Amino acid sequence: MPLTAYMDGATTEGKAMTLTCVAAIESVWSEIEAKWLQVKRECGDPDYVHMTELMALQGIYKTWSEEQRDELIWRLIEALNSFMDRPGLQSFTCRVNLEAYERWSLVRDHPNPARLCARIVFPQMLDSFCGPAQGVLVDLMDIFFDQNEPFMRHIRADWQSKKIRDQYPVWNLVRRIDEADMKTTLGIQIADMICWGVHRQGTYIHPEPWLVDEHGYTIAVRSANAIRGKFTEVGEAALAKSTFKEEGQALIELWNKKRILVPNPSEEYKRFDRMMRRLMYKTDDQQKQSDS
Repeated sequence: MPLTAYMDGATTEGKAMTLTCVAAIESVWSEIEAKWLQVKRECGDPDYVHMTELMALQGIYKTWSEEQRDELIWRLIEALNSFMDRPGLQSFTCRVNLEAYERWSLVRDHPNPARLCARIVFPQMLDSFCGPAQGVLVDLMDIFFDQNEPFMRHIRADWQSKKIRDQYPVWNLVRRIDEADMKTTLGIQIADMICWGVHRQGTYIHPEPWLVDEHGYTIAVRSANAIRGKFTEVGEAALAKSTFKEEGQALIELWNKKRILVPNPSEEYKRFDRMMRRLMYKTDDQQKQSDS
């Protein structure tokens, strides 16, 4: 059963970075897209839906009224809500607090925020649709990211690595990882709506944002929860106490770089090097044994 996942991100410098993945099996996407297009046609028929432009009434929405905007948003949310309990559909969102990240990134040697988001959201999606406890049989996956964002390369590098694909056969189910044009890709527009809602809630300064932005805050909460999903907050507590270890192709490249930087290694270093290579290049059978 083919699965398609769409990913969209948002960044507010100094405040938050957010990545949302919306994944569904092919039959569910067909139904969602039909409803989405119907609502668009009945509510002004804009060329595309982009929440930042829509909320600000800018770009293609500059001649719209607030009433037209709100009708489109609420009806799109209601359309997505009708799929809330549908098997084979789920969203996954990670939001990194950039203020906390600046305080702890050097202390804890954290990867950059885009990598944190990608390496949290993508495995969650894989576990939900391909893990031993999942109830949806998926035999093929296509992954699409919004254009010109920093997230895709952190996933694509592992997918393109033969060593990683040998170690983790689930990567062989992925047929494609590529960019998609938000203006012509409904899945990206849906991911954008959810991402916008989660991200906006993470950028308020006021401790009770519903008091200063009642209407916008309500829309943000409803958008973020339009379909069944999982949300991961990478905030002060996680960044201060956790160490997000590198993995996959990035770990291989990092270790290869460190080996080059040690021209005359000691015997202890050589033993450690051999151990690391065994860990990184385990055969699939060894990996299965270690996981059992």
